[in-house]
Amino acid sequence: MRRRGESGLTLVEMLVVLAIIGIVGSIAVLGVGGDRSVNVEAEAQRLASEIRQASDSALVTDRPVTFAWDSGGYSFSGAERRELPSGVQMTVPEASSPILFSPDGPNRALSIGVAADETAWLVKYDGFNVTVIPDGG
Repeated sequence: MRRRGESGLTLVEMLVVLAIIGIVGSIAVLGVGGDRSVNVEAEAQRLASEIRQASDSALVTDRPVTFAWDSGGYSFSGAERRELPSGVQMTVPEASSPILFSPDGPNRALSIGVAADETAWLVKYDGFNVTVIPDGG
């Protein structure tokens, strides 16, 4: 409460002003600049992680896991389909969809290309391990 003759801001008014400044500042920082292009490496890393998880799941649960894909995305049995971001392409040249990850041991090797514009990455699966490397070709 203010007494007659006193001027200034109350603590509540000051906190509201600071909150508004913080919100406006964070919006400005998030909205300025930044690379908004598709991060192809992140997509390749995500795919590698999901392949690793599917392979491990097949071994641990003793149930096969299927990996299916098309030009728009991919999915693993029992999981939600992952849509690729606009402009990202995935190629699996030496295999046809779907592929089975077996609980019985080493699965077939895969080489999956993930690319957009001039950036390309390879997701390599050797039956046990998954690696992501830049695609120089």
